[in-house]
Amino acid sequence: MNYFLVMISIIAAPMRSRRKAALTVRVSNCRRGFTPRLLVKVSFLIFTFQLAADAEDSFRAGAYAIDITPSKFPVPMVGSMTPKMATSAHDPLHARCLVLDDGKTQIAFAIVDSCLIPREIWDAAKTIASTKTGIPVSHMLGAATHTHTAVCVYPGFQGIPDKDYQEFLTQRIGQGIAEAYMRLEPARYAFGRLLW
Repeated sequence: MNYFLVMISIIAAPMRSRRKAALTVRVSNCRRGFTPRLLVKVSFLIFTFQLAADAEDSFRAGAYAIDITPSKFPVPMVGSMTPKMATSAHDPLHARCLVLDDGKTQIAFAIVDSCLIPREIWDAAKTIASTKTGIPVSHMLGAATHTHTAVCVYPGFQGIPDKDYQEFLTQRIGQGIAEAYMRLEPARYAFGRLLW
């Protein structure tokens, strides 16, 4: 019942410790990437979505965090402004996916532990997800967490993309959205503020 509240806390906050990126996040400390203004816009979108669902009492949500940690090493990293290779993973990387359904329209979000993801990967992942779920690609939104210690999938900052990982990431994002879709269940939308 609390899927969206959990997802907002995951996507809205900067990671104070990259080591605990999957666990320690806070809505109240929005900085780069997911700004308070963007949080308000997304909240308004979901709130509007919820109002429509309340009329029919059919609002559903499904969430899934799919592991996108590379299975073979070494892999090129991105974000160091110099070529750098990773020989192992200290912590798992994830694509956190959320699907919302008001009984008439379905929308999907994917927030991915990556620095930069090119449009081609997003488009291909959305197509995979759409094929598996029936959700139109125009109803899907993806974003990267902008971690500088993920696998390079974009040819920038002197990084050389790993072609095998690009294909792996594409498939996993598409599968993650499909897994979230399969977990749709009755839900309620709520929001709050952490005070301490």
